[in-house]
Amino acid sequence: MRLAAGWLLVAGVLGVLRWRRLRSHLKRRSVTRQHRTAIMPFSELAALMAEFRRLGLEPKNLPGLATGLGGQAALLARLRELSPGVTWRDVFPELPVHWTPGRPETWSTAYRPYGAYDYQELQTAAAVQLCWEKPGEPDHLERLVAAAREAKWPVYGAGLMDIKNPNRSTMDAMVVLRSGTTEDELGDFTTWLEAQEVTIVAIPRLGNETYSD
Repeated sequence: MRLAAGWLLVAGVLGVLRWRRLRSHLKRRSVTRQHRTAIMPFSELAALMAEFRRLGLEPKNLPGLATGLGGQAALLARLRELSPGVTWRDVFPELPVHWTPGRPETWSTAYRPYGAYDYQELQTAAAVQLCWEKPGEPDHLERLVAAAREAKWPVYGAGLMDIKNPNRSTMDAMVVLRSGTTEDELGDFTTWLEAQEVTIVAIPRLGNETYSD
């Protein structure tokens, strides 16, 4: 289990909330049931939210959360061991010392590019994580990027993600847009992606995040 700065979120336990938050930003973004359930089943989300309410914990006071396979079940089991009155630091003792729950201005980490295809220094831009079923074509990502650029989408770079789980059934990639891309342009681009042979996993970066030194 790991935490991401601010509302940066890859597929994880608060995936549905992440899409809802994006929908308020990207007003032209069409968020389908397929995308919501692909990130996390509603039954699992409901169980987690019930535990948060029981413990008196507000998800809005915590930076975004990401888990690996089995992470949702492990988190739920952990929550059920706790009693009301705990804090987010009791749930996640590994929170950076300078992060204060409820104060988003403190939820910062040092900037780390996703790979050689990403901006190596600030200023960054939005990034979209997507996947397709294995094995796929060897040039699947290259063809997608070429099609996007031909359609005049502001793609800066893209690359495959290094997924450690050998049993994962998908190939995962990150597409980075050019610095200065607006939220409306990001929304339109994700709508275009929905018509391609890929599944959008998450938007882990909007490009307007604050990073620590």
